[in-house]
Amino acid sequence: MLASLAHQVAEQVTVALAEISLARKSAASEQEFEEAVERAEAALLQVREPLQRLTTELATIAEK
Repeated sequence: MLASLAHQVAEQVTVALAEISLARKSAASEQEFEEAVERAEAALLQVREPLQRLTTELATIAEK
């Protein structure tokens, strides 16, 4: 379970970073840049729940 949660977090952070990097490197219009930032924000928002679950699981293990 921990590996799965860690994978989900890493995957969404990677997506967010890729969106930001692509927007910065391309000759994107302001609209395209804003859309890339919105996609990056959406990916990072998806990290919140799995990251909270991962933190809870790790805390539980640490208490044992």
